[in-house]
Amino acid sequence: MGQRNGHTSEEMQKLLINREREFFTGNKYEQDSIKRNIRYWEHERGLDKLFLYCDPTEE
Repeated sequence: MGQRNGHTSEEMQKLLINREREFFTGNKYEQDSIKRNIRYWEHERGLDKLFLYCDPTEE
């Protein structure tokens, strides 16, 4: 739920809250649809890349 704090627009916050509610109260098919949309939006914005950072001083 921390995701919605990063958006300044009240309209965007309401949209994210509604999506969260739909995800948690929806059936399996609605949840899968929301997941698919999230993956699409992340891919379009290049947010689906995984970055690993290595700190050689860590043991």
